[in-house]
Amino acid sequence: FNHLLKGTLPTPWRKFILAAIIGGNWWMLYLMNSSVASRCKFHENFANKPNHHEDHRTASCDPSNFLVMIKAGATRKYHTRREVWRNSTCPELYRNNSVRYRFMLGMPAHEMIDPASHNQHKRSNLDEIEDMGRLEKEASEYRDMEFLPLRDVYEDFYLKTLNMFKWAATIGMDDDTSMVVIHDDEYCFQPEILRGLCQDATSNNQSLYAGSYLWSEAAYEAQNGTDGSFSPYFSGNLYALDSWLIRSIAHDPRSPFATKTKALAEDVVAGKWVEDQGEKTDIRYAEEPSLIFEVNAEYYKTEDWFCEPIEKSSKCANEETNLGTFARPEDCAEEARSSQRCGENFQFSNDEPDLGCSCCVEGEGNLTIAHELWTTYALSNCTGDEQADEQYYYYNNDTISY
Repeated sequence: FNHLLKGTLPTPWRKFILAAIIGGNWWMLYLMNSSVASRCKFHENFANKPNHHEDHRTASCDPSNFLVMIKAGATRKYHTRREVWRNSTCPELYRNNSVRYRFMLGMPAHEMIDPASHNQHKRSNLDEIEDMGRLEKEASEYRDMEFLPLRDVYEDFYLKTLNMFKWAATIGMDDDTSMVVIHDDEYCFQPEILRGLCQDATSNNQSLYAGSYLWSEAAYEAQNGTDGSFSPYFSGNLYALDSWLIRSIAHDPRSPFATKTKALAEDVVAGKWVEDQGEKTDIRYAEEPSLIFEVNAEYYKTEDWFCEPIEKSSKCANEETNLGTFARPEDCAEEARSSQRCGENFQFSNDEPDLGCSCCVEGEGNLTIAHELWTTYALSNCTGDEQADEQYYYYNNDTISY
């Protein structure tokens, strides 16, 4: 290159240009090496510390640093449930404590998903279009809803929950967020109770996983993994995790694959997610029944019929047969009505529907035993009509009113 320039430019200019070219090449090599080192350092840090905070326990346990994600459905019947919650004491309790909350929804789904289908021209059906219009209007009015990029189907609820964690980690939380609470849409949590649990964990330099009922060992085969393992977990009606656990689970590449061994139940999978993070931090499992309470309306008229319990916190004294897994007691009652194996009564767990629904032994009347996770129903107490879609029942002092 010097030879080409010779004779065309004065010597001082030739030296200046050559120096600039050589210097530029060295600078580019430096930048390239720095970039490679930076990327290696990033991957090393990501593997060891998925949270961007140096110490995830420095955030204040004041309730104003809590984020609540309320599990909610996308179809029409769940609109009534949200209205019941919004008209309960929960929003005021959260506002008085500066607790942020959001209803978390996927997209409405009224048809079974065929994993083998490749119909690129398939459209939303009329029910789904109607639901989406209703959801857009509701979201615009209340501004307390978030929509996740998936179809809201019960069997995929653990994936919805993982998407909730990812939303919280990337959008919902800020640097001051200390705790994230996940609960069903008929419950609320007590901020001051969680503050105390958070402070206890922080003072001991622990991460916190809390809830109202802890499954510390398996009581049913479905709670075990296919490999025989069991991961302690809190019932899905309400549980809370500190912000480090949320970020760590959201970014852990193992999280989507937990159901290789675990059942699809969201709370069971959450227990596995938390257990995996125990490799990186000391985790406190804090069981506190007073952390949770039900809203004023315990049961909702969401379908063309409704099952009133005959006894809460109870189960059949003797079970006849397990009818399978159902989302609601009304679904179980429909199966029981058509089964010759069932009598009048059946048991269902509203907190743990994945435990299944069972018929009680016929001829034993209302013979039950106490169990806080189950509720006993009678087929004769399941009633309703097609006009009841938008109604819900309030249970106050054992009196029903509309």
